[in-house]
Amino acid sequence: MKTVLCILAGGKSSRFKEDKRWAKINGKPLLLVVLEKLKRFSNNIVISSRSSEEIHMEGVTVIRDSESFGGPLCGIFEVVKKVQGDRYVFFAADMPFITDIMIRTLIDRGEKLVVMFQCRGKIYPLPIAISRHALDLKSDCRNRRIMSILDNAEYEVIDYNSQDCMEFFNINTQDDLLKATEYLLKPNKNTKP
Repeated sequence: MKTVLCILAGGKSSRFKEDKRWAKINGKPLLLVVLEKLKRFSNNIVISSRSSEEIHMEGVTVIRDSESFGGPLCGIFEVVKKVQGDRYVFFAADMPFITDIMIRTLIDRGEKLVVMFQCRGKIYPLPIAISRHALDLKSDCRNRRIMSILDNAEYEVIDYNSQDCMEFFNINTQDDLLKATEYLLKPNKNTKP
């Protein structure tokens, strides 16, 4: 079974007020923090990017959205249409605290068509593992939530044990970046970028 690891990086960053993928945390751009973590597990990494841009990174396949800013589900559809695989594991470029355990779990869990996490009772749409067979690629993906995949697919939600669920924290604003940076300075934190 071929598993493809993918970073969704095609959003507007409108609340951040600049391109957050290149905002630095702990001295590294957010996109590179996530990419470096995924490279520990696979050389088959895909970045889903904006339709109008060119990203060049060695050893990475970049798939441009066919339509700008259709939402993360459209990025997922584009990758599945253009990159051959049986299973796809999607991460967000703005989630620097994902852990090796999360990555390994999503790679290894192949029994269900869709696999995602919940932490302290909340189900998170990302990261997510999706079988090619779970998606109706002919349907309209625009402005639909990732969770809409669950309407017609067999899925598994894995309980993720975390004190503060920071592994699922995504950076949407400058204040979020500040909060994430402050979190790194705390003693006894569970995660690191």
